[in-house]
Amino acid sequence: FHKCPEMMKVAAVALVDDQVMGFIQVVLHGMPCEIHTVEKDEAYVYMIAVDPDARGMGIGSKLLEWADDIGRQRGCETISLDVLGGNKAIGL
Repeated sequence: FHKCPEMMKVAAVALVDDQVMGFIQVVLHGMPCEIHTVEKDEAYVYMIAVDPDARGMGIGSKLLEWADDIGRQRGCETISLDVLGGNKAIGL
């Protein structure tokens, strides 16, 4: 966040009983991202994680909904993410 404090405004955590159970970081056009070139109208999900003990509770879906809302508020028309091969989420 030192290089781009604005990135803190497009990151969120999911809490369950005051415990962090999920995290998401969105990157918008003009923000540093070494793995993806973010287009002007795109919200890119740089990272999303859900605690294994909290999977199946809809936390990932809620975080993605939040990212979609943030993107729309910032004028983005698309949201994208990359899934690494072997990740169980690839079929979702």
